[in-house]
Amino acid sequence: QARGDEEAVAEQLRVLQVIPESQPHREWAEPILDELGKYKRDTKWKLTIAEELVVRGQSAEAIDLLSSTDAYAAGDVRVLVVVAEAQLSMRDVEAATATLDVALKNDPNHAMVHFELGNLALLQSQWQNAAEHYGEAVRLQNSLGLAHYNLAICRQQLGDQDGAISAFEHACRFMPQDVQARLILGELLRRVGRQEEGLKHLQLAAALAPNDPQVRNLIQQTRRTP
Repeated sequence: QARGDEEAVAEQLRVLQVIPESQPHREWAEPILDELGKYKRDTKWKLTIAEELVVRGQSAEAIDLLSSTDAYAAGDVRVLVVVAEAQLSMRDVEAATATLDVALKNDPNHAMVHFELGNLALLQSQWQNAAEHYGEAVRLQNSLGLAHYNLAICRQQLGDQDGAISAFEHACRFMPQDVQARLILGELLRRVGRQEEGLKHLQLAAALAPNDPQVRNLIQQTRRTP
């Protein structure tokens, strides 16, 4: 029976991948939730739905969905992280601060809590504070490519060029298909005289985005630099 439940749930979650983003969430999320409601582990599925809502720009709906769960009332950090992500996407600094204060108290060693705390600080241009939280996030979970990327942005703002290059290198390692990370890293390497390494990353960016004129221009500049 458990195997059948998993297959049924997986089928419902696959539905998410083909729903047009323009379709109102009540037309797709509620029927799926009704179906998933047959299974006891509803928090997991509600988290999946909520994450999809945030991606679609329907953050208020994601908060409404999760704030009604027992897991939210109990301070489940997984739920609080997604709620905070939704609040940050709405630029609600006060609400996100309150949510993340609870999350940090409940689990101070949760990588995603520190990631969202970094995002909260970044939203307020608090570069040093953001860098500290992103650094802690990747210390706890080194594979968080976006945390490395955001850490690199903070390092740039703080004037730490070497730190920015190192963080972008890690970001490219964990997000090899990210054009922007390759592009910025290539340009930074070019500026510090590491022309061949910079050109390599720019060429990889060009392969990922062959029609991007910015990438082509940077490659031409690099090739002209002695």
